[in-house]
Amino acid sequence: MRLAIFYFDLLHYHVARCAALIKLAQAEDHKVFVYSMRPKSPDLPIVGYQDRISDNVRILLPNDQISLNSKVAANAIISALEHDMPDAVAIPGYRTRLCMAALTWCRRNARTAILLSESRREDYRRFWWKEQLKRLIVSQFDSAVVGGTPQAKYAAELGIPIDRIFLGYDVVDNEFWAERTETVRNDPSHWRNLMGLPGRYFLAVGRFIPKKNFEGLIRAYARYHNTVGERAWRLVICGTGPLEGKLRNLVIELEQQEYIYFVGYMDAEQLSKIYGLASTFVHASAYAEQWGLVVNEAMAAGLPVLVSRTVGCVHDLVREGVNGYTFDPLDIERLAQLLAQVSSASSDKLVEMGTASKAIIADWSPERFARSILQAAEVGRDSALRKANLWWIRVFPFLPL
Repeated sequence: MRLAIFYFDLLHYHVARCAALIKLAQAEDHKVFVYSMRPKSPDLPIVGYQDRISDNVRILLPNDQISLNSKVAANAIISALEHDMPDAVAIPGYRTRLCMAALTWCRRNARTAILLSESRREDYRRFWWKEQLKRLIVSQFDSAVVGGTPQAKYAAELGIPIDRIFLGYDVVDNEFWAERTETVRNDPSHWRNLMGLPGRYFLAVGRFIPKKNFEGLIRAYARYHNTVGERAWRLVICGTGPLEGKLRNLVIELEQQEYIYFVGYMDAEQLSKIYGLASTFVHASAYAEQWGLVVNEAMAAGLPVLVSRTVGCVHDLVREGVNGYTFDPLDIERLAQLLAQVSSASSDKLVEMGTASKAIIADWSPERFARSILQAAEVGRDSALRKANLWWIRVFPFLPL
């Protein structure tokens, strides 16, 4: 079997998934073609990680400024597919002209179209007429690989038979995070001094945008610190974004500048050291977040996790009181109480929770992703032979989805 998969840009977790897929495919005598549309993400200050699989990936667009809704992008993916003629194509969504071009190519050539999705019904306010339009599109896919249980339920609602939906899309390189963090923990004093980090701290990672609710986290931390006093752990925030100035001013306003550390954006190698020295991970997104891959990273690093209930991974990854706790992100008082509860727990309890995190995340690995892709390609074969139904393609760019 010849299989193609593409992403808009190749970040660390994309590369881990593709590397696992290539390895499994080779073991089973399949061929995989990996495409990255752009050399890097326009939202991040780094180039992609495609050099880790450099012999197996092609960059299809010359720079990161070309729109994924452009004819240039659509023509690029069609040209690649025409050249390689895969039997199945894994497509990351359906909301761009790029993805629709790949789906159209599959239908016209009777090839298996695999939907890659992390969408849930809870992510946005849903309107029945929009859902009907989406169903017209999604039902044209032959199978799907989705994030977890809520994502599978939504894909089924949109027309993909449940027995053609597989879990494991939202995975990271568990071994990378586990190995790097263990190295740091073998010599914590050296790394703390080198990186200027405090002894015990909560860690938060993400872009400084409203959705991530760093303001709520900072306010909860201030309440926690003012209650606990000098026994309080510090808070380390890793990331960058348009709200950075506002967040720094809020820290000053709350008189927490000695206790809250902004360490900036860090690549995977740097970030692994931050995870390795952290005591607990906090993810406080206020709006619906489809999955939350930083939670995977923290769990692979062996950390207890505090995760907002709006985050898509909580159903499958967070077990209350076992490896972490969930909370309403708008309840500042409750989050402050959880910070106090965790920071007052015994070292043995924290180690136990971190160990549980590792055990849970072990089932959500790049190897699971790879197996799910091959299963989705296999079960979609019969469906792919159906007659193409493409009347809606012409109007798709104008649909308000």
